[in-house]
Amino acid sequence: MVDNDPVDFGERLASAMAKHKPKKVEIQELADVCGVSYQAVKKWLGSPNAVLSAAFAMKAAKYLDVNVAWLVLGEGPMAGEVKANAAWCLEDVDEAAYNKLSPTQKGAAMKAMRDEINYLLSMRKADVGNGVGT
Repeated sequence: MVDNDPVDFGERLASAMAKHKPKKVEIQELADVCGVSYQAVKKWLGSPNAVLSAAFAMKAAKYLDVNVAWLVLGEGPMAGEVKANAAWCLEDVDEAAYNKLSPTQKGAAMKAMRDEINYLLSMRKADVGNGVGT
């Protein structure tokens, strides 16, 4: 990681919004895309460890054209390898197989991903609190 790379979720979100082409994405614009309030996006921008649903994270990442893992966890490249039409952005998940799932199965998969992201974020907070990775 380069010294000036955004290190927390709020910084990564702000960076993605600022670098969006052809123009910077405004808070209300992202709120509308994600189906949340202006205040929700404002809160995400001000929080180093914001927790948002997988659906919102994926909507934001897709709209901002960034890698969802980079946006949520700070892992991987900011852009690239993002499946434009996929509802699931994990490298080892076959998009065609995912699309064969029923709506109930897709919901369960999304819940599992959300739970995993929340778990990883909690572990990351614990690691930082214990001096790991600092």
